[in-house]
Amino acid sequence: MLEKEFLRCVNQELDWLKYYTWGKSREKLTLNSNLYEDLAPMGYVKRQLPLYNRCAPCFVTADSKIVESFNVEDIYDIAQPRNHQENRYTPLEAYLIIYPDKKQEIINRLK
Repeated sequence: MLEKEFLRCVNQELDWLKYYTWGKSREKLTLNSNLYEDLAPMGYVKRQLPLYNRCAPCFVTADSKIVESFNVEDIYDIAQPRNHQENRYTPLEAYLIIYPDKKQEIINRLK
């Protein structure tokens, strides 16, 4: 996946997370937060879905384990659902693994 496409997916996921979650849960986020566990979905949607299914434009994986400083171009998108299998992430989750020092920036954008 090209870095430009990857960042577009991350930004889209952030926009959707901001739209589909309660503001009070976003305000409580800290550097120790797990975004998809600590964010509360808004309750007035027609069909309740887990946030990672509602907000992620795709899921991503790689042939080797995604770790810090991983080459983004080795990532590729996969079909939904991920069923919590190993090394399958939303673009935002992968971004936070690759760039852990950017987590505060992501939290600030969500707030």
